[in-house]
Amino acid sequence: MEWTLSTSENPPSIYLGEQLVVRRTAGGGWEVGHDGQWRSLREPRDYWRVVILLEKPMPEVVAAVGKFGDDFPYVNVVYSGLLMSQNWARLAVGWIPLLPAADQGMLVPTLADIEKTSAFDQNLRRTARQMRKLIERAAGMTEIR
Repeated sequence: MEWTLSTSENPPSIYLGEQLVVRRTAGGGWEVGHDGQWRSLREPRDYWRVVILLEKPMPEVVAAVGKFGDDFPYVNVVYSGLLMSQNWARLAVGWIPLLPAADQGMLVPTLADIEKTSAFDQNLRRTARQMRKLIERAAGMTEIR
């Protein structure tokens, strides 16, 4: 995926591929556009539209998106990726260690669900379990069994 940052536009935009655009709204939120149709990114599940960001290393995405402010909800991109196919879930798991601890904690129930889902291969289920346990220990949470 090739993407470019355009700060000369108002509002500044990130082009993901040839047609998908992510930008800030006038109200400070986020939206995604495709073929002139714009959708708000409000709820965590709305971010399935931009899981393509997971194809890049998180620091690279943060460097680009950070030019618009430091409040982009990366955890929502990760959450959406975890809910999708095995490929997206695998990419999303790779971003989890780079998220703030509070954001990681929000993903514990979803990681627990992945552990129990036979649609995912054993390696991904094992990785989800290890990640969940690390997050729980770090936060002093009671482990989910």
